[in-house]
This record gives sequence, structure tokens and C-alpha cells, in this order.
Amino acid sequence: MGNPLNLLIRVIALLSTLACGSAIFVARLTTPPARFLLHRASHKVPVNQVFLRSEDLGCKVLDTETGTFEPLTIPPGDRLDWASVSDWVDEHGRSQIAGRWSRHASDGVGDQYSGFGIARYSFPDGKALNRVRLNLILTSAPCWFPNSPNRVLLTAADGRLYTYRFPDDATGGDPSSAQDTQLKPIRCAVAMSALADATLDDVEWCREPRWGDVILASVRHFRQVGNRRVPTEQRIWWLKLNPEGTMIVAAGQVSREEPNHESVADATRIERFPKLIRMPDGGPGLLYHECREDSLRGTLRVVHLEVDPVTGEPSCRPSTGRNIAENCMAAPVAVSSDGSWVYAVQKVNSQVALQRFSLFDSRLTPPSSLAQRRLLAPDPDRISSTPDMRRPG
Repeated sequence: MGNPLNLLIRVIALLSTLACGSAIFVARLTTPPARFLLHRASHKVPVNQVFLRSEDLGCKVLDTETGTFEPLTIPPGDRLDWASVSDWVDEHGRSQIAGRWSRHASDGVGDQYSGFGIARYSFPDGKALNRVRLNLILTSAPCWFPNSPNRVLLTAADGRLYTYRFPDDATGGDPSSAQDTQLKPIRCAVAMSALADATLDDVEWCREPRWGDVILASVRHFRQVGNRRVPTEQRIWWLKLNPEGTMIVAAGQVSREEPNHESVADATRIERFPKLIRMPDGGPGLLYHECREDSLRGTLRVVHLEVDPVTGEPSCRPSTGRNIAENCMAAPVAVSSDGSWVYAVQKVNSQVALQRFSLFDSRLTPPSSLAQRRLLAPDPDRISSTPDMRRPG
């Protein structure tokens, strides 16, 4: 009896050792939950591939410091576009990416969509945190709330502004059972009649302490002509939210000209994709896309922002600004982390490419060299930099 008993004891000890080792191995593979967040502006910007006329839908991630694309790895069957990366990282160096989500599967003939809504993933590993079906379609990238890592601002096809709070428990989100109960419309104060007939898009949070809970947005107004609602103008506005982020309590148009300036009555001029930047003199500036009603291409412009010393309201006079680039497609822009460069989708000689431009001295990288080749080449590491070319401002 002694030998079998010893053998049994040794087998049990061996199995216990293997179980402990496996537990330790799995624990090391599984990254523990974050205990704190470090606020840091991300230099990774998702870009919709459809803007580059790619056959692949979804998005790739642009590194604005190196000027190269990185693939976005998410679970098979998921598709993400109109996405944004959080402006914080945890102690493990992870951030998050959220955007318009759709679920699709191929039936041998084409893609079959089985759901759409919003999703959130760990970045850069692409682990699914939440996938939620919505009863509306998102029209721009989520805008992350400051100091609230689970909450974002959204614009939808109905022209309204919404807030969404992701669940605290990131379980991957089973789309078949996920609910959109955390999707809340942001209301306007009773006195905000200027926005009663307007639609909102292209939301950008002002990261200026003096402005508090202020966002920039592209606001389109309409007028009734018979049985039709006809658009009249689309301009950049500032919107002030209440501390809870549930109501617009004040608003105003950012671009203001002298009453007799020709641009005041130009209803065909469209301002979109506002981006707050820091000007060389240290003051705030506005980067935006301007085009005409009948064109998808326009001009990338930059102008100083003036701040009212009494009310603190931001405003600008577009006539005092300058053009950064022409023939830019109506698409979001990305600014480098040091604020010196801007990336925009431009059409040159019937070719569409993501170009890099200098914000402050009108330099650009020509289509035939660094910008187009580095951003679109299969192996960007083999591309050597080429000198910038000058062009008039």
C-alpha cells in the first residue's frame, strides 16, 4: 500500500503545481483593471478609409507624429468608422477608441449587416469593451467628456446632440442584448430659440479652462419654403453646456463679420470640422473647412479667435484668416501633438490622398513625395523624407 499511496501523493502534488503555474500564467496574460488615468492628448487619429476612396470600409489609425498609418485590429465581423481615441491613458499605457459600429458577415455574395450603433474598444490591442445597438445613425466621431472616461458626446442623422455613458463593467458587450438606455438627448434651454430649427454636427470640445463646458459645432439653419425646409447657412457655433452636460444653456455664432462684409449674406458658404489650435503668439485659433453648398471640396482655413473680455465668448472674423490648403475634401482634419502640422484629405490631379501641411508657414509636402507615399505606401518604413516645397499662402 505504501508505493501506490506515495504515487498518488506525488500525482496530486504535481497537479497542484501545474494548476498554480497555469493560474499565474493566465494572470500575467490578463491585464488587471486600471486604477488611475493619466490625461494626455493622443497623437493617434482614426481616419475613415472611405475618404481615401479605399475599397475597404472602416478606419485606419494615423500616427500624427510619424505620418504613418497603423491597422486597427478589432474582433472579426466588427466594423468601426467615425471613431476617436480618448485623451487619456491608464497605468498600463492603454487608451480607448470609440466610434460608429456595425456588425456584418459575408454570405458569399456581399456583406450582410446585422446591427449598428456605437462601440468602445481598448486601444491599441482592440479588445471589445462595449458594443451597443442604437436606433439612430451617428454622423461624426464621439467627443470624449473631460474628466469622465465613460461618457461621450454624439451627433446623429436627426441633427440632434446626444450624450452616451458606457457601462462601467466592460464585458465586451453582446450586441444582441445590449441596450441604448444610456443614450440621452441634450436639450436646449427655453431661451435658445436660435437653435430651435437647427441641426448640429462636427462636435469639438474646447480644451480651454477659461471656457469651461464649451464645445464647438457646425450648426445648420433652415427656413420654410412652402412644404420644404430649405437650408440657409451652416456656420461654426460655440455651445455652452450646464455642469451636468445635459443641456445647452448658451450659444453663439463664432464667425462674425462687419455687417456690410460680403460673406455675411453668402448663404452658400459652409463651415465645418472646427478644431481649436494654439497660434504662434500663444493665443487660441480656429482651424476649419470651408466650402460651397454645391461642392464637396473646399478650403482649409485658420483664423485667430478673439475672446470677449467680459463674457469670455469666442469669436473670429474669417476675412482676417488665411488659407492653408485648397481642394480639400469635406472630411475631419487631424493636428499633430505639437500643433505644427495638420493632416487633411486633398484631391490633386484627380488623385485623393491624405496630405500634411504646416499650419504656420504655408509649407506642404507635395502629393508625389512624403505625404502621399508615406501615408499610403504598403511599407512606409522604406520611404525616405523629401524636402518640403513652398507655395503661396
